[in-house]
Amino acid sequence: MKANGKPKMRLAPILFLLASVVSACHPPYPTGADDELKPSPGGRLTARFFGVSTILLDDGNTAIITDGFFSRPGIGRLLFGEIAPDPDRIGWALQRGDVTKLSAVLTVHSHYDHAMDAPDVAHRWQAVVIGSPSTANIALGEGFPASCIRLIEHDRQEFTIGSFGVTAFRSLHSTGVPGGAAAEGTIDAPLRPPAGRTDYKEGGTFSFLIDNRRFRIIVHASTNYIPGMYAGVEADVVFLGIATLGKKSEAFASAYWREVVQTTKAKLVVPIHWDDFTIALDDRPLRPAPYPLEDFPRAMAMLRALAGKDVALRFMPLYAPVDIEAAAGLPPRARHNPLPAPSSCP
Repeated sequence: MKANGKPKMRLAPILFLLASVVSACHPPYPTGADDELKPSPGGRLTARFFGVSTILLDDGNTAIITDGFFSRPGIGRLLFGEIAPDPDRIGWALQRGDVTKLSAVLTVHSHYDHAMDAPDVAHRWQAVVIGSPSTANIALGEGFPASCIRLIEHDRQEFTIGSFGVTAFRSLHSTGVPGGAAAEGTIDAPLRPPAGRTDYKEGGTFSFLIDNRRFRIIVHASTNYIPGMYAGVEADVVFLGIATLGKKSEAFASAYWREVVQTTKAKLVVPIHWDDFTIALDDRPLRPAPYPLEDFPRAMAMLRALAGKDVALRFMPLYAPVDIEAAAGLPPRARHNPLPAPSSCP
């Protein structure tokens, strides 16, 4: 493309390449005893974190996961090639996280870092995929059966997944992502991988309220909100997406916190979608998304100021189970081990 007879440079690839160089030298975020929840297997309701916004919740009877993104293609492939689910990386991560059952994959939106791996993950346990029509077209393009797809068609739509109640809320995608405009829109036909990064269009963004009888969790993965979206909703824990937060104003951060955390009266907030997902999962600590894509220290400073003494702000360990009820201050309960819930998808 030319402007005034000269080649026009695209800023997003340059920023991504610069960030890749910075990330290679960037240390992991230094979490300590006061920053990270301790692994606690054996709880009645456990959570496991796999980076970005992939969170597994398991109550001993039913297991559900948000997004299920494990392939994490590198920067070169993202910018100059095509991407596809990586079954070996997916299998390694699921084994490393001791995932043995799954009834549903809840997809936040249809960008590759949320929905690309969802059909592969769901297929391994005959689970359902829940998401937008764009997510459905990703699944269909990967050969996933249409009968195992559940569409989100309206705000506050409810689903029952074994012992979990799930409510999908319409939300908004984060702003300020370099090159983000190229991945706006919808996927209107089955998308067959390999495909380009920007072929994975957003397709609508959702947050999820997950209710396990006495305990309520919100997974709000995109750093944006619709005013009043959680009116009348309370939660014990919010998994809060913070991608691009460090580049936003203090006024935005304050409004975001008010709409998602204060409105729901959550007492524990766990930051998610903060790591550099161009780095493959292994046994090393996650690294924050680097500058200039993000200003992670500033994001954390704003969050700490907003949390004050009223809200616990903690990170999840990678792969390890956390008794999320106990982490939020509820007294521990013995975990029962009934027969596994029947698959949601025959």
